[in-house]
Amino acid sequence: MKKVTKIEWTFHTSNQEGSGTDSQVTIKIFRDGDLLAFINQEPGETARLDRGENGTYWWVFKNPTRLGTAESGQVVPYTENFPNGVQGHLKVQFEIWGDDAWRIGTIESKVVSGEKVGIPGTIDSWSWKESSESFVFNGEDVLSSNSSEGIRKLNLNY
Repeated sequence: MKKVTKIEWTFHTSNQEGSGTDSQVTIKIFRDGDLLAFINQEPGETARLDRGENGTYWWVFKNPTRLGTAESGQVVPYTENFPNGVQGHLKVQFEIWGDDAWRIGTIESKVVSGEKVGIPGTIDSWSWKESSESFVFNGEDVLSSNSSEGIRKLNLNY
């Protein structure tokens, strides 16, 4: 079972003319079709990745109740469980809400998971050990609400 804490995306905006955007971009994260998070990644009309630039963005999962958990005086990070692993079960959907097109080249993604590991020689001490899986989505996709320029939604199927 993977206990996912965080997902990162590194966008490589294309070098072609008109590759940056000022349109609003949202992200939906799904596990086996169930919505886990809806993120307003880019509100629009702000500084954004321009032509030929790279940028890394991330989402850290949060407990919807906003309550934290502590064990032995340490905070236990909130996780979303992927009982059968991430591959074939995680989908991330980017959606653009304007017609100012965004031309994305490669997207690199890292899925971070963790687990509690007991500290030998102690009764209840533990540490949080993280690991990650890396994914690369190649290609060049144009996001735009104008269908003559590109697609409105881009799905990354892990």
